[in-house]
Amino acid sequence: MTRDSDTSLSSSFLFAPVVFGPKKLLEVALFVVGIGKTVKSFQQAVKEFESKLKKEPDSEGGGSSHKSIATVET
Repeated sequence: MTRDSDTSLSSSFLFAPVVFGPKKLLEVALFVVGIGKTVKSFQQAVKEFESKLKKEPDSEGGGSSHKSIATVET
């Protein structure tokens, strides 16, 4: 982090209790933590999905990642 971002981060911690108040500050902090956990779990799910997509063509042995879809004309 740079010096400017450190300064703005520390000033946020100083002014947050004044803006939100002590009771609301706890709710805001828990909300931010919840968002962080959600983003982390989403990133983990994306990585798992990508790894499954990379493994899928190898397990089929066909070499093509596209599956053919049969259409029926009526």
